[in-house]
Amino acid sequence: MKKAIPIHDFNEEDTKNVPVRYIQLNPLTEYDIAPPHRHNYYEVFFFTKGGGYHYIDFVQHPVADNSVHIVYPGQVHVLSRELNTNGAVVHFSREIYDDITTQNGQLPLVQFLNSNTFLHIENTPEEQDKLNTVLTQLKREYQSNNPEAEILKAYLHILLIKCIRLFDKKHPDWQENATGLYNDFRALAEDNFLEQKQPGYYAERLKISERKLNDICKKATGVTVGDYLNNRIILEAKRLLCNSPLTAKEVAFYLGFNDPSYFNRFFKIKTGLTALEFRQIADKRV
Repeated sequence: MKKAIPIHDFNEEDTKNVPVRYIQLNPLTEYDIAPPHRHNYYEVFFFTKGGGYHYIDFVQHPVADNSVHIVYPGQVHVLSRELNTNGAVVHFSREIYDDITTQNGQLPLVQFLNSNTFLHIENTPEEQDKLNTVLTQLKREYQSNNPEAEILKAYLHILLIKCIRLFDKKHPDWQENATGLYNDFRALAEDNFLEQKQPGYYAERLKISERKLNDICKKATGVTVGDYLNNRIILEAKRLLCNSPLTAKEVAFYLGFNDPSYFNRFFKIKTGLTALEFRQIADKRV
């Protein structure tokens, strides 16, 4: 089978053998847009001067001045920034996320970084300056001759806590739907949705009834577990149809459908289009 969407691996890109990576986003001299891709790690963009767009899972988000964009592992994205856009981006792995949240017992941090949705924060210049102060410290440590992993993790933890506080200030009700059991289900579904498409599997793994799991899912997302899983499959199908060379038949097999015609009917019921029609429309938008 042809290769699907490119996945950037944290360990393969790591040149300093440290758990956190800092990259400066300097003004551009010419436009340079990378092809659609995804990562197996987190990316946190800190934009000082905005301009351009960030395309994440078929949604176009403007890049504003003094803003923060968080991209989760697995999300397909493309950053198209204007020439004078600047700031920085911090990368960190799933393992470091687990390490930070376990050591510090931070439930809000777990919820914040476990939503698998696009999070953005638009700040005042003063709020962004406070983030940049910590970001500068992280940068200095990262660019030193012998960067210390524990120091980098400490600065990362401070940055993330500050981001949560700013997000909480602007969206005070965000934690209402971020319940522990829902996050457990979402993480489980993310790892298993290609092979396990029945709600009963997830209820059994979580040791609760299907009815209870449905109640939890509907409270958090407004849809049942079955609809959540179907929506996740459709999202992955769209990602592959738009951003990979796989044929519709190959996409069907990749997603665990033994019958491509059944997949096509399923896709049309959910989107109103066949897989081929969706790809043709998406190609015209590029």
